[in-house]
Amino acid sequence: MRSPSARARVSRALPFAVIAWSVACADASSRGPSPIRSERFDVRPDGLERLAIRGPGTLYMRPGRPIGAYDSFKLNRIDITFKDTRYSDSDEERIRAHVRSSLLRSMEATGLPIVDEPDECTLLVEVGILDIVLIDPIPRSGASTYLVKSWGEATIAQHLYDAETGAPLMRFAVRRQVPGGIASGASGGRDWRRIEDTLDRLLQDTQAAFLEGLPIAESPPTKPGCRGGIYELRKATG
Repeated sequence: MRSPSARARVSRALPFAVIAWSVACADASSRGPSPIRSERFDVRPDGLERLAIRGPGTLYMRPGRPIGAYDSFKLNRIDITFKDTRYSDSDEERIRAHVRSSLLRSMEATGLPIVDEPDECTLLVEVGILDIVLIDPIPRSGASTYLVKSWGEATIAQHLYDAETGAPLMRFAVRRQVPGGIASGASGGRDWRRIEDTLDRLLQDTQAAFLEGLPIAESPPTKPGCRGGIYELRKATG
């Protein structure tokens, strides 16, 4: 029997693992629609239905919520887009590195295989960090410290597909603003702690939506030839 702390670790790790490998395999060959770009996430994707969720964001899933029937992940890509030109290559790499390290730490408890060659039981994953806005501080003349209303904003979007057919299974998206704070005229830089905290909040939003959209049911979803590894892992979280 799993201890409560073990169940909690699995709960945290399950949706994060799905995204994390997309980050790590950003240059992998693509299957299914990609790259993920800016889009209207309130428009229902073909074959999916919108689900009401308690937290922020927009969640769509295929009727019957079949994601639990899958046993492995094929990680396709992560896309990063910026809404304007207030960024550099080093900003992009810093965002990638932070997201990668945050998510990979959460993968260890899953135990589910990540495959290079998908089969009928493989879930294909694509993720975007989209329309990122990074605000540069503008010091007030003569002021040593000043208030920044916001350090920017970003959207996270997660797409899941059947790796065999390319059929969409889930889409989730949410946007958050990076809270502002006190900046120092001497530092002349962005508050990366707040930016990275907001990225983590976006990942937590995705985690919560994934778990809420994949409930524990009396009749778990099935797929011919698949054992339902994701559902079994979800059930272990309670």
